[in-house]
Amino acid sequence: MAAADDNGPDGADEPTQVLAPEDADWPVADLYRVEPDEAAPDAPPPPDGDVVVTDAPAQTAPVSARRFPVDPVPGLLAAIAVVVVLIGLGAWLVSRDDGKDGDAIAAEDLPTTTTTPADTSTTPTTTPAPSERDVPDVSGMALGEARTALEDAGFRVRVMRRESSRPPGEVVRQVPKAGTALATDEVIVLTVARAAPTGETTQLQAPDVVGLTVSDATEALRKAGLRPRIALVSSDDPAGTVLSQSPSAGTELADGSVVTLEVAKAREPAVERVELPDSVGASVADARARLRDLGLKVRVVHVVAPDAAGTVVGQSPRAGAEVREGTTVTLRVSTGPAEVAVPDVIGLDEASARLELENAGFDVRVTDQSTDDPTQDGLVVGQSPRGGSAARDGAVVTITVARMG
Repeated sequence: MAAADDNGPDGADEPTQVLAPEDADWPVADLYRVEPDEAAPDAPPPPDGDVVVTDAPAQTAPVSARRFPVDPVPGLLAAIAVVVVLIGLGAWLVSRDDGKDGDAIAAEDLPTTTTTPADTSTTPTTTPAPSERDVPDVSGMALGEARTALEDAGFRVRVMRRESSRPPGEVVRQVPKAGTALATDEVIVLTVARAAPTGETTQLQAPDVVGLTVSDATEALRKAGLRPRIALVSSDDPAGTVLSQSPSAGTELADGSVVTLEVAKAREPAVERVELPDSVGASVADARARLRDLGLKVRVVHVVAPDAAGTVVGQSPRAGAEVREGTTVTLRVSTGPAEVAVPDVIGLDEASARLELENAGFDVRVTDQSTDDPTQDGLVVGQSPRGGSAARDGAVVTITVARMG
């Protein structure tokens, strides 16, 4: 195009000068191209790969900027940084859909940020503090109305109840108090009235439950608002029958009062006590029959004793003791003396033979027999029972002693 061509919108475009290939540091034709002269639209375009050089103006002009291929990366990074900053300004954020038109926002209307192409980190956002509101006055309102008013104002509600002369369900106090500036979503504690005791008690009449079974009586008392207490007493009446009540029927009682019921239980049969007779020395048959006639039980234990076999030699409990009817009495019954081996004392002198037999538990009887043999004088020449045989303990052993005539 001609150097004097002035077809820009403001007439301020500088002429473009293209360096010759020998003056450039890179192949000009590979990196950029020069649009054909707009003043000669019918001129044929230069062949691909040719370098076109326009005439330089007469005056000295700075070298115009080279036209490089468009690189979208820096612009994309700058757009991302702008979007991040816009998100951080929550009060005047535009919606996501509106953000798609962010390219139309004028540069002077955006906050100034310094962004390098390599820095893709997002700027941390700061959450704005919750807004504060004055706590509305709900004192004197019904609980439901007060709760609605506070929740509509953005607050949470917690309820406490206490006895009060105010109508039940009415708010008697609020914390924090009305007019306090408080962040939304905070808790407001409401104290709500509940019915106060009047000091009066309900008077009830005790029903008559005497003669009823204990189950029917307790059910009647509970239905009347009273509490039963059971006391069992021995009686000839059928077990489980209410014999008496305290307080009596018709007495005015406060709600929840206790009524004590005396209830019959089976009477224990009378127990006869007997005095034990002395059975020692009697035969076991006689002693057993006598004790059984008195309503006692008998247990027999056999023991070795010098008494004749079958003789009672002891009893427990002892004679004269008073025992309940049905008590067991133990009788110790002799089986007779024990049988022991009789020592052989033939050939011993009389004194030695007597000592040995007596030590064995026998009684000794001595008989004499004449002898002409002086070597046998004073010696035992016979015994009965003979030596080595078995005899009862305490039996008599007779020894025969030789005597010189």
